[in-house]
Amino acid sequence: MSATPGTLNLYFPLWCAKFDSDEVGILAPGVACYVPNADEWRTVQKTDVWMAQWRSGTPSAQGPPPPCCIVVVIDLDRFDSIHAAINAMGPLMLASARDAVTALRLFRAGWFLDPEQAMYTFYAPSLPINLLRSPGPYRQTLISGTDAANREAYKLAISDLSQDLAAPGPITRTWQLLADYRQAGQSDSVDIAIESFNRSYGYQLHASSRASNLFTALDAMLGGMSARRVGKVKINFRGFARRVETALRFVESGSVLADAHLEALWLNAQGRQLRNSLAHSNGQSTEANAAAAFDRLQEVVRCVLRQYLHFAVHWLTNREEIAQQLKISSDSQITAAYVKILEVIQRSAGELLYLVQPANGQKYS
Repeated sequence: MSATPGTLNLYFPLWCAKFDSDEVGILAPGVACYVPNADEWRTVQKTDVWMAQWRSGTPSAQGPPPPCCIVVVIDLDRFDSIHAAINAMGPLMLASARDAVTALRLFRAGWFLDPEQAMYTFYAPSLPINLLRSPGPYRQTLISGTDAANREAYKLAISDLSQDLAAPGPITRTWQLLADYRQAGQSDSVDIAIESFNRSYGYQLHASSRASNLFTALDAMLGGMSARRVGKVKINFRGFARRVETALRFVESGSVLADAHLEALWLNAQGRQLRNSLAHSNGQSTEANAAAAFDRLQEVVRCVLRQYLHFAVHWLTNREEIAQQLKISSDSQITAAYVKILEVIQRSAGELLYLVQPANGQKYS
């Protein structure tokens, strides 16, 4: 696939991600994932960078291998300047690309360099001046070779994506969950959880910093490990482990977590100890413990965050009825409502289970 005349294209390269196909997969309307061909990538990437990368790597007739990219495409419409087009439509395209990155991360573990940390490019092939690149602080890694910091590379399969949006693939359904949340109105606690989760992928951050972001995400969703209240809503301050177990027991299929009960006990004991060590900066031992626990902790957050997004869509669109069912005020914080629904479901899943699982058994991912 290559850019067609009459379109504005945003390329978000996923350095270190592995894609198992030469085909184009659809992630969402106007958003695709694929590996550009050599000519397309040489156009998108600045020639001197492309040549320097070629010289620094293993020589090949085709040049340096292009990375898998998220590519957002929209009609150029009336614009005769790439700058005017980007000013009008660039923010929406960037928002779609960022949600695509989040959808990939919510769907599966694995690491790639955040595109905005390396480089992204707008390309409008039909215009006289048709390229605008935005280099990030780690653009040099495009030449020297990206260091994955001993983290497993993200493995993307064509079967994860859609070939036809009438029959969406699993990552498309995860993206739709984010889109439904945006349309419902958004919430500070959800936005904090998403941002903190994404920051846990930070390049060249210490493991302790990445783990701290994950605990921030958990606090945003669950209100703290020893909280007695969330806002004005009273909660069981000894019930953290049971709430986590309940959440994990009803997560969507595809998680690598083996046992909700064991994961909840681990988080409430070793996880709590790590969180306290991070809060009190206990030196090198904390860094080693954070590195050892990181993948497990991130998977817990990944599972809970997908569920929290699902609940947020319901709460933001139907809070009066849900608040009445939970016997709390409709102006309660979404965190408080989520904690209360977990406490209710813990006692008896019943008819409220749809609030933490996709309705009718349909899975977002």
